[in-house]
Amino acid sequence: MDKSGTHWNNFKLYTEKEYNGETGAYDIDTHRIVLDVHRSDEKVVNKEHTAEIKKYQYTLYKSFTKFTDFLDWVPVSYDDQLAGINAMLKKISIATTWQKDRWSLNTFALRKEVHDRQDNLNTFLKDNVTIYELK
Repeated sequence: MDKSGTHWNNFKLYTEKEYNGETGAYDIDTHRIVLDVHRSDEKVVNKEHTAEIKKYQYTLYKSFTKFTDFLDWVPVSYDDQLAGINAMLKKISIATTWQKDRWSLNTFALRKEVHDRQDNLNTFLKDNVTIYELK
């Protein structure tokens, strides 16, 4: 899972501020932290009504090069909109830590091995097994 160069190991989180049409500044804090791929390209008309500008301004908040670092960092939230994903990520972190401490088992390495073996099995079945159609 912590293999370098994979997209889940190189990602950034951004804070988001919304454009305020009355002040002409990005001063409305949405209190959201978003992934780089979820940044909005939505546009609004500026205060002077002379151009369209981006509705949201994003500021780099944190970068991750390992997904496991993200799991260790992610806070548990009781906000109804975030509680589900945060609880799920925290459970993944707890389970992987327990498996590593209790059984010396790296869950993500095991996952990769299972995927590799499944790929090899699929190739074997495709190339070496004749499937007969029943009529």
